Amino acid sequence: MKGIYIFLKCCFDFFDDSEKKCFFYTALYLEDSDIQKDNLLDNWAAEELPNTIDDAEETRANGREVLHYLKMHSLLEENEPQQCFRIHKLIHLAALYSLSTDGGQGILVKFGEALDKPVDVECWKNKRWISLVDRKMSALPAKLICPKLSTLFLQKNPNWNLFQKHSLFI
Repeated sequence: MKGIYIFLKCCFDFFDDSEKKCFFYTALYLEDSDIQKDNLLDNWAAEELPNTIDDAEETRANGREVLHYLKMHSLLEENEPQQCFRIHKLIHLAALYSLSTDGGQGILVKFGEALDKPVDVECWKNKRWISLVDRKMSALPAKLICPKLSTLFLQKNPNWNLFQKHSLFI
């Protein structure tokens, strides 16, 4: 794992801030799962990640350039017929490790774990991106306040109940 982390750090020496943020955004998705290209480009544009400007088509073009750049550095794998990308499990783990050690304070990512402990709602307060995919969750905590939250992924939570009224969405 350390070797992959070193490789990732070397790649990052050549990345600008926008490219780094775009790459870390892909870590919100499950490893080895399909990430639809158009969906990812739309999400990046909504987050104003790929050097976003007022022109929507130019923003998408910038996003496509970043995708190409990440693919050329072997950080994403492309499935052209499906129009999707994947992040390899080891690259994904290295990205999550990098986020945990290099100031990923605004990001919370938890995959495939049952939510058997109460959620520490205080740690969510300053998060910008939260991904709680495949966690067997049934609902969000009732007193959750996330004023900075811009992305929340909750896919593959089969026990999920409909959204209740949350301070998160007020």
